[in-house]
Amino acid sequence: MIEKLFNLAFRGYADDATFPNEAARLIKEITSAGLNPWPMVYVATAYARRGRIATALEILRYGLDHGRLVGRVWMTVWTPALKNTPGFRDLLSKYEAEENRRRGLYGRAS
Repeated sequence: MIEKLFNLAFRGYADDATFPNEAARLIKEITSAGLNPWPMVYVATAYARRGRIATALEILRYGLDHGRLVGRVWMTVWTPALKNTPGFRDLLSKYEAEENRRRGLYGRAS
């Protein structure tokens, strides 16, 4: 499945006509199974590059809701189109809250 996600992301970056249908099918399979693979981030960036911002945010939100912290770089540097879109600030706030929650789970390193 990981290889399929990488291939899918590259097809999205290349504006391949098969991307939208294949992405919808594969994402449905993944979410139905309750999986949360890292390469979903690449698929989200491919959607953002294609102008499908809502779908990109939905994928990133799914990852966060299922325990995946991807790093701010994926939401700002790699996908700058997300910065000024509706819903991004909400996602970033949830991301920061999860980061802080996890920081509070462990004591400071000595």
